[in-house]
Amino acid sequence: MEKAGRLLGISLFLFLVYGVFRLYFQPDALEVKELKSDEVEIAWLHGASGSSDWENLVRSECLFGLHSNPWVRKLSFVTDSGTFPQQSASIPSFQIVHPESTTRVVLKWYKITSETGHDYWIKKLLGRKRGPSIILGGSTSSDAMALAGALAEHTVSMADIQKPVLIFTTASANMLPYNPPGLLIPATPEQISLMNIYPGRTFRFGFDNRTMCDDLIQVLWGRRELRPHQNGMQMVVWEDDAYARDFVGEFWQSMARRFAFGKAQPWFLFHDHYLARVVPFLLSVSGNGAGGDLSENFGVQNLPTTQIIDSSVGTRNQPNRFESSILRFLIADFEKGPPGGQRLLVLGGQAGPSRRVLREFNTLRPDLAHGMVVVAGDSLSMDMFYRDRGVNWPVSELPYRVLFFNHADPVSMEAGFLPLTDTQAESQPFRSGSTDELVLDSQILQSLAMALLHPDQVNNGTVEVLRSLRWNENSLSFEKGSTFFDIHGNRRSGTGECVGLLTPPLDGKIGQIDLWTMRYQQNVPEPVMVPLKSLPLMAGGGR
Repeated sequence: MEKAGRLLGISLFLFLVYGVFRLYFQPDALEVKELKSDEVEIAWLHGASGSSDWENLVRSECLFGLHSNPWVRKLSFVTDSGTFPQQSASIPSFQIVHPESTTRVVLKWYKITSETGHDYWIKKLLGRKRGPSIILGGSTSSDAMALAGALAEHTVSMADIQKPVLIFTTASANMLPYNPPGLLIPATPEQISLMNIYPGRTFRFGFDNRTMCDDLIQVLWGRRELRPHQNGMQMVVWEDDAYARDFVGEFWQSMARRFAFGKAQPWFLFHDHYLARVVPFLLSVSGNGAGGDLSENFGVQNLPTTQIIDSSVGTRNQPNRFESSILRFLIADFEKGPPGGQRLLVLGGQAGPSRRVLREFNTLRPDLAHGMVVVAGDSLSMDMFYRDRGVNWPVSELPYRVLFFNHADPVSMEAGFLPLTDTQAESQPFRSGSTDELVLDSQILQSLAMALLHPDQVNNGTVEVLRSLRWNENSLSFEKGSTFFDIHGNRRSGTGECVGLLTPPLDGKIGQIDLWTMRYQQNVPEPVMVPLKSLPLMAGGGR
């Protein structure tokens, strides 16, 4: 009886502690403060586990002083104890100020959890006397969909001038299998355009899957050693991944456009030389010596049927049963090609599922995996292949050439990047990490600060200011350069994206990572891929 009473007492005590915790730390107790008269707010809605992403936002000030515009160089961040608070439930913040402006931009991190989701924060923020000027978020396509849906629902009765502007960071999907109930008619019976969920006030600073796929294919087309032989191309997608479905769909459509144009190219070249120059993608192809029938030059006569994996749920190393089944089909299809022919695998999936499928493929058929080209979009980061490759991408298990995408420069010396061959990298290995997130954050905050604080822009409205942004020599301005956003709010190609190709160190040879960026050149109507940097890779994951 004494033992039972002791257990009962402990249980009552724990229940009391839990009740006190719920009373004082429940989501409704999170305070969303009213803005002061001299403040405008950027509300960053991001997962509660994103501390490193918050640090990148705060660190992005280091690139402001390198901007070509003297006004931007005078911007500064004001941080205090609230920027990195000790309590995880707090709302971190910092300010962006300019000596010539009396207004302060306050950037706050509203943490997304199971209890405080996008809808929760949007409702609270818009319930204040004065809401945020800008909502920033959408690092993934799923988050972007939830964020845009919450904004669309809670701003139905608001005038456009009162609605905040929505900024996506790296969400790249275009079409998503979701229709906010009662708000919009889907673009197809099952899909809706991400940029149309909260229309007219949404901008995307990362690149969408269409631009990503066009850029990846331009590199494939320009390097003959990457082109697959007949029956040497396969596509795989995880059905439960919205980003993956959209990425593979866009890649298929981009390939289809080139196949169709390949048949028509001789007609254009024969009838009108100027017309051939302005047809999209022709210059990127003909400039690399791939004239004539492009499908013949690429080696694939028919686009493959996409292999669909039902679920991406699984462990780190072992494929799930759906992945194991698809692997058998992939191997059978690749075996149909000539021995030694080049093989190309387009993977639409996140890093974890993609890595375990590739590892298992190599275990089953190392002869087919050796040197195969894998196209992975932005789901596989450069850090996996470079700084952390000894752990995350061991060449003995993953002997693939990988074509990947970065939304900004991953090797920016201005952002502090050091190649592994640099002697300083041995004592500062963190400096060999990719800089693309830091560079992109800097671009976003520079643009938003100009829209909210610049004396020539504050009266024009944030939407109109963002629409007037231009890209000029690797920086953003309002004076000259190419248009930054298209009419839908998507970032245009040729404004800072990078494509990388991993060539692993195999057969005693030194590997490397080649990087290209898209740039507009004089008298060329479409951006073309130009080399950015090459990084050598030694075997074993070391310097």
